Amino acid sequence: MGRYDKILFGLSDDILETLRREDIELGFAEVIPYLKSIRADLQLFENQGDFRIPDIRINNVDQAVNQIQNGINRIIEFKPMGMNNPQGERQSILETMKQLSDLVAENFRPYIRPDFSELETRRAQVVALQEDLAGRILDARQTTAAADKALKDAESLVAELRSGAVAKASEEISGYYKKATNEHKTAAKRYLAAAASLGLILVALLVVVFYLNPPDVSTSNWLPVLIREALGRVLVLLVLTAAVAFCTKNYRINKHLQIMNQTRYNALETAAKYVAGVTTDEARNIVVAELVRSIFTPGDTGYMSTDREQTIIENPGSLLGIVGSAVKK
Repeated sequence: MGRYDKILFGLSDDILETLRREDIELGFAEVIPYLKSIRADLQLFENQGDFRIPDIRINNVDQAVNQIQNGINRIIEFKPMGMNNPQGERQSILETMKQLSDLVAENFRPYIRPDFSELETRRAQVVALQEDLAGRILDARQTTAAADKALKDAESLVAELRSGAVAKASEEISGYYKKATNEHKTAAKRYLAAAASLGLILVALLVVVFYLNPPDVSTSNWLPVLIREALGRVLVLLVLTAAVAFCTKNYRINKHLQIMNQTRYNALETAAKYVAGVTTDEARNIVVAELVRSIFTPGDTGYMSTDREQTIIENPGSLLGIVGSAVKK
């Protein structure tokens, strides 16, 4: 029979559960860890024996065991209803059990060996945990690699979808600019032909009205005749001049629009290839921004100046200037 078998029997798991005293409001759940610590130290002593343990240490623990038994009895007999200060009594029991747990540990632990069978079990558990952890790390790395691959595939797919979207949008919009280019090209040719024809007619009329058939100033009353005939001829020439200016301006406008729409059409036709040729979102955004800028930013083609241009009909001041110059002459 072991030295501490009696107290160890009193510290079994079943008895410890009853010592919690959950039947009363002021229970003793806090004392259970102290009792389990005492039980573990006493069990190690029983497994090893008193070899190499000083007698004074054993005597100290023997005295502590008696006090532990007294403390257990106090817990069992604890009845708050019949006490003047149940909380103080409970606190006294807790402090006593803690001091006894520290006393047993202080006297036995420096001299007793740990339970090697328990250490082997713990070591096996640690090895199993390490193997499980290694497996989980391997699974995590494989999952990360698969996620990286999926991310790259997704990025490639997004790039393809963006390129396809840009290509489709470019195809739909470029048709409009191609049609507008052809329309302005045809209109420019017509206005150029009209301006050339009217210019020839204007030159021919100038020769006729001022050289071949000048106003008759041989009569004595020549001034009214000169004014009447010259005014009609000048008005006809001014109308032809305005028509030539109108056709010339519209020719320049249509050539300007033709070149601008042709530039936009070319930009849209090549946009998909530029987008497909870049690999980063930043570069792709730059390409798209430049594409939008080239489409919506007014350009200088050489046919239209940056300032607003007006014909002599749009600017009556220039018409009056021409008439005033003719009168002065």
